Parts: sequence; C-alpha cells; structure tokens
Amino acid sequence: MLNETIKMSNAMKEPWFEVWIDDSITPSYILLVGTNNNQLNSVMVYDPKKNYSVIHQGQNYEETRLWLLEDEYTNYKAKALNSNNRLILKKFPNN
Repeated sequence: MLNETIKMSNAMKEPWFEVWIDDSITPSYILLVGTNNNQLNSVMVYDPKKNYSVIHQGQNYEETRLWLLEDEYTNYKAKALNSNNRLILKKFPNN
C-alpha cells in the first residue's frame, strides 16, 4: 500500500488525464479528469460540452473520484489506437 501511495504521489507531479463516462444515458456523457499545468496538486474535472471548462476542482484524486462516483461516472482508460486511428477505451472497476 505504501508503494502505491508513493507511486501515486510521484505521478501527480506530472500532467495526466483520465476519461470518465456516464454510460447510463444515451448518448453517454464524457468528462475528462486531470491536472492543470499551473496547479499539479489539484485534480480538475473538465467538461468537453462546456468548452472544456472546469466543473469541479478537488484537492486530491480521491476527493475527485468520489465526486464522480456520486453521479455514477465510470473510469475508462485509453487502451490503444485501432487501425482507424480511433482511441479504444477500456472500462476499469471503480474500487
């Protein structure tokens, strides 16, 4: 557990993003979660439908993850590019 905490702490020092999707509605609603280059300690939720505006800013990843789970969003991660240069997303458990 300590090693995972250290890895997460080190990863938060670099810019990153995740894709979270509410697939209970059609079409699915997508949010992007990641850092802001000016505030790497904060975790931002960006809404592509609102010109990528920040709709939530958490003080850490866990706070933001719980905020997303309240609204039944699911974490997806980029798997690979297929032959049509499209991003394939893989659903991950929300534990």
